[in-house]
Amino acid sequence: QDIEVLRRIVLKTNWSIEGIPTVLTMYRINPNSVSSNFDKKVKIWQQLFSKTYVLNPELLAPYKSISKAYELKYLARRAIRLRHGFAALQLICQSLQSNWKIVLEEPKTVLAIALAAGTLCLMPSPLYVRLETVGMTLKA
Repeated sequence: QDIEVLRRIVLKTNWSIEGIPTVLTMYRINPNSVSSNFDKKVKIWQQLFSKTYVLNPELLAPYKSISKAYELKYLARRAIRLRHGFAALQLICQSLQSNWKIVLEEPKTVLAIALAAGTLCLMPSPLYVRLETVGMTLKA
């Protein structure tokens, strides 16, 4: 719903939208929400992009593959938070298939997601949680 509002603002007003580099709100992850149903989330994104694309194809055509890649990368991160290793691995691979240039734009993030997804698939859950805790401590 948030993205739908932003889409309408961008397409129907002369307002500009800018990012804010800090977190202003926190939200909990509900494992039963649409946000955790990755296939459904990808379909919703595709529907939203298609609706938007019809309104201004010249503007959006150059960004289709890269925006899809970033959406899939975001979903891979969500899958990792929910401990869905195989879903995360599949999503990050789909992200790279959509547009591999995200590796050039965000090499550390893409590599971290791929490594976390692979590790989550291969390690027993308790060991992964311990490794993640150590990793977060080192990052801080």
